[in-house]
Amino acid sequence: MAFIPRIFTPGRDHFFLLGPRGTGETLWSTQHYPRALRIDLLDPETLRRLSARPARLTELVDGNRDKPQVIIDEVQSCRPCWRWYTC
Repeated sequence: MAFIPRIFTPGRDHFFLLGPRGTGETLWSTQHYPRALRIDLLDPETLRRLSARPARLTELVDGNRDKPQVIIDEVQSCRPCWRWYTC
């Protein structure tokens, strides 16, 4: 599949990249932030661990200080994480 460039300027500190499934949000973030810490909530084990104990999100971020950005893919899947980690 060909990559279609998007007109989008990311926020300076943090932002949400939203769109319908299959429109390239993950591909865009992978291309623009190749060194980022990626947390994929489509992975059932990752989702289960974070849903059961949202504090693990902070532990993941704190344990990967060498990563310049944090990308949480499918963040809507883990409602308990919304309350735990704030931007």
